[in-house]
Amino acid sequence: MKSEKISNFASIMIAVVTVLGAMVACLASVAASRAGEKDFDGMTAYIKAEEAVVVNHIYAYEHLRAHAEFFKDMELSFIVLEEITGQMSDAEVNARLRLQEELSGIASELRIRFFLPGYLKDDRTYNVQRELNEAWSDDTQASDLDADKHFFEADSARSQSVLLSGNIIVFSTAFLLFTLAEVIENRWRIFFLVLGFVTMFVGLLVVFIVEFAV
Repeated sequence: MKSEKISNFASIMIAVVTVLGAMVACLASVAASRAGEKDFDGMTAYIKAEEAVVVNHIYAYEHLRAHAEFFKDMELSFIVLEEITGQMSDAEVNARLRLQEELSGIASELRIRFFLPGYLKDDRTYNVQRELNEAWSDDTQASDLDADKHFFEADSARSQSVLLSGNIIVFSTAFLLFTLAEVIENRWRIFFLVLGFVTMFVGLLVVFIVEFAV
């Protein structure tokens, strides 16, 4: 009778470790799927970040060039005014004034449309790096550009998948031990039954560590 109870109990434990093994396999599959999703998110963020860097540099150096054109036109307008003398005819003076007005107008249009005076330094040079930094800050607030975070999460999920997949072997070992406890008709069946319990709990401990610590 006692032998029959041990066999029945071993049969129940075989069913239990079978279910646990299936659950672990499911968790490993979910972790692998999550790793793939995070890899995709990481690549998307990386591409967006590279695009933002390129676009920001294009705009910033376009503004830098406009800044250079602005000062060139302003300097030319001053030179044109300085070259006006009393010996010139009215027509020559008017032509110079029109040229100076045109140069000043172009310079003003460049300043208004193509670069922000707030990026001008005290020495009248253009602070390209500040514009790039502020543009990047705006981009990171508007979009997810942190590719490293996604790749780290992908690596973590991939490690979980590998560990859980390997842990299936532990539950398979427990399955074998409970099977031996069921079929053997001597005192060794208790040994295999206890060893099966120990193996099963080791597997459960690994699952707990992987899910909450890795």
